[in-house]
Amino acid sequence: MINIMIELNNLFKEKGKEGLSVVRKEIGHPVIIMGIELLSTDIELDEFRELLQSTIKSGYLDMKKYERVFADMGTYAPMFGLVGTLVGLIQLLKELADPKTIAPNMAIALVTTLYGILLAAFVFLPISGKIKSKSDIELKNSQIIYDGFLMILKGYGPFAIEQKLRTYL
Repeated sequence: MINIMIELNNLFKEKGKEGLSVVRKEIGHPVIIMGIELLSTDIELDEFRELLQSTIKSGYLDMKKYERVFADMGTYAPMFGLVGTLVGLIQLLKELADPKTIAPNMAIALVTTLYGILLAAFVFLPISGKIKSKSDIELKNSQIIYDGFLMILKGYGPFAIEQKLRTYL
């Protein structure tokens, strides 16, 4: 990301706003695209900051929503497993008079708890952790882009931009 911001700085100094609009199609990062779009207009620095920050915040909050969904599923899955166990035990108690049905009904009752715990531990919570990790990385990249664009606007040189952005690493 730092190298991309340095390249954008060099391109901006060489070719101006028009040079950046050509590269915009090649870059797939939404914050970079928004930054280039904003640079292409004659926008005040404060407006630039506000719009780019809102783009960053929106993307981050979207990722956090997905993380929260999977974290909640990981929390509730064992509880649903316990509910299944209780339903299974009720079935077991209904047919307590027949000893042949106790073992199969008990197995069904306990398997639901196992499924709930396995889903939480091996599916939902790891997915939540992965989304959290990716959203944290994306936030750091977006902060690098944000600061990079501000430095481009203020006319900093490539070395100063690199040194400032390396503080994020």
